[in-house]
Amino acid sequence: MGSLSIQFHALPEEVNDMVMAIRSMEGLNITSMGGTPFRVDAWDGRSLAFENAGEISLGFTHYPVDLNCVSRYDFLIQNPNALVLDVGQLTKDGLKRSWLSCKTDDEDSLSKWKEFATIIKKKTKCGAVAINPQSGEKSVMNSHRYTDGALRLFQSGVDMLPVGGIVRIQLGNAK
Repeated sequence: MGSLSIQFHALPEEVNDMVMAIRSMEGLNITSMGGTPFRVDAWDGRSLAFENAGEISLGFTHYPVDLNCVSRYDFLIQNPNALVLDVGQLTKDGLKRSWLSCKTDDEDSLSKWKEFATIIKKKTKCGAVAINPQSGEKSVMNSHRYTDGALRLFQSGVDMLPVGGIVRIQLGNAK
């Protein structure tokens, strides 16, 4: 089984630009998902930056999408070769991390998803340090990526947030 996983910090507008760069890929279906209650809809191309949006994810497939899903897990079961992009939002607490990921046995899908990964890699730099603000412990994150916009935010004092937990991420310090 092939897999792909890239965690990165980027402004929602920058993520939107990355999505637009692959939107014209032949046969690509883009689905938005998230919210409470959970919803899955064909993505309408609108901006991915929303005030208080909560979790926003996009699912990418090369086949008709099964929208009859009650959760993210259900979406992945119903659409097993999908690529998922979790879009980190800018909140009052900081910028949440984005994550591009998939697991698939379909080599054609994996090949297409690697094209998207290449776009992200070209628009980001590597290197970060995770810091526990309570203990001061640090951990180098050589493969964590970030955009210029995220770096500017970090340099202006905005916290870079992980998926969960209390750690804070310093960008550009791993190399």
